[in-house]
Amino acid sequence: MGDNRDKTNYFETSIVELRRKIKRSIKISDADWETIKENISIRSSEKNYVLHEAGNVEEVARFILKGNVKIKHHSETPYIMDFRGKGDFLSDVASLFSNRKSCFTFQTITKCEWLEINVNELKELNENLYYIASRLLIDHLKKGYQQASFFRFNDSFERYKAFCETKPEIARNSKLRDVASYLNITPQSLSRIRKNLYY
Repeated sequence: MGDNRDKTNYFETSIVELRRKIKRSIKISDADWETIKENISIRSSEKNYVLHEAGNVEEVARFILKGNVKIKHHSETPYIMDFRGKGDFLSDVASLFSNRKSCFTFQTITKCEWLEINVNELKELNENLYYIASRLLIDHLKKGYQQASFFRFNDSFERYKAFCETKPEIARNSKLRDVASYLNITPQSLSRIRKNLYY
């Protein structure tokens, strides 16, 4: 009985956190919010779990509550495009809204918990809510791209330093080769930078 109450309280607390995040960008009425809530579920996984695999069509948006996820872009030379952590949205927006196959894989690098939002269900229920969801996800995606560009194309020492300052938990939990791929440098160069930064 107590365990179920704890889970309910945790879900409600997580929903409040999500709404607070959304309200920074978009106003949503209480009635619309209740509709959104009906299409949200809470999920969890162990580390190294694939949330979404390249070649599949994205079906949901996620709001990360705990843990870290890496985003791998599959091209001729696959690379780590970005990371996500607590308070971030995670979805292949282009695949979600175009119904095309994704070129990204999302994999947890720690234990994770997240809220999962069925965006396509929202479209069937309410076009306005679908528009709100798409605008929010696209805005978040743009910010992620801007940050990823900085971390990938500026001076290697400065971008690793900025990465550690802005994403300290991810820096601690990620494999060196994944961080090197994200920063567009070799693992050997990253090892030297880390030594110069910390010693």
